[in-house]
Amino acid sequence: MGETLRPNGAGAETALTPYPNSGEANWEDVDDVSPDDPTTYVKARAEWQRDLYALPDLSSSGAITSVTVYFRVNGTASIQAKPVIRSWDSVNSVFVVTEGTGVTLTANWVTFSQEWTTNPADNQGWETSDLQGSHKIQVGVGLGIGGSKVYAYCTQTYAHVNFIIVQIGNETLGIKDGSEEQLKTSEIWPMNSSGRTRTAQKLTIHNQEITNLAFLVHKVNSPTGDITLRIRKVSDDSILASKYWGDASSLPDMTWVAWVESNITPTVVNGEVRFCLEYSNGDATNRVNVWMGYPNPKPNEQASMYIDGDWNDTVRANYDLVYRYQYTQSIIKVILKAIGARIINIGRFGITIFRAGRE
Repeated sequence: MGETLRPNGAGAETALTPYPNSGEANWEDVDDVSPDDPTTYVKARAEWQRDLYALPDLSSSGAITSVTVYFRVNGTASIQAKPVIRSWDSVNSVFVVTEGTGVTLTANWVTFSQEWTTNPADNQGWETSDLQGSHKIQVGVGLGIGGSKVYAYCTQTYAHVNFIIVQIGNETLGIKDGSEEQLKTSEIWPMNSSGRTRTAQKLTIHNQEITNLAFLVHKVNSPTGDITLRIRKVSDDSILASKYWGDASSLPDMTWVAWVESNITPTVVNGEVRFCLEYSNGDATNRVNVWMGYPNPKPNEQASMYIDGDWNDTVRANYDLVYRYQYTQSIIKVILKAIGARIINIGRFGITIFRAGRE
């Protein structure tokens, strides 16, 4: 649970070389929601170089447990990459640039991350002021070269701010709004009327109120027909939430990707479910493809396919859909919603609860 912050401007250091270097700023090559790998990136050659990127203000509030920096990189030979974070030292009133632990690159694009549970500039706990205003953090990446003719590349960098339970006084009230996502892209799964009509991410949710679903898709030629997002229980395939997205013809004409995303009626989920994209039209020529990542980028989750009228969890057992969802996870809110009650007052001496039909 938390909030993702992606680069929105140049930071305090700009040393890496942008690609395709057609007038764009470095940060514009690494700000992708879904990584485009060899299409846009920053690179280094022959020496250690690093970039820092500005971030938007944190829009949420609450107790911050950690900040995680993600960086998606590629290289050869003995190249290394490190996450970089620039944060405010509140003791000495100065910004400090901290390099994280280095990782050795390979010829494949891989996403790495490092979590900081305290502000590395002063070893103090994270505060909202570290993520907002004039003292907010910047994040980036450093790339080091093992040979003068070898490059290192970074295609995506961002920060994720993690939250814990929110408190009013000494009373625990619940947990922050948050989001989850899986952004690794490896291959596609075609959907059409020939038996492949649902694609899903199978996962277990604990007391979350789901408010938004999104899947990454690829339009092929000219498909038409309804696209619907649904949450289904694994146990009996019953529908917990359903939202009509639109006609497949509304997808942009592009050769790469587009997000199919909708707000849904807030739905409390507690158990094993499938987050589904459902499309029963199209054919082999005119279809909607759904993107997946391999191998198993999300532990304890998996892609699930509805083929010829039944769910199949083995055909893509080592894959996860490219998806994201938003939720509210409030212990009190979820419990009260389950019993049909609501809070009408939070006072000095306790919480007043109203339940229809009860004294």
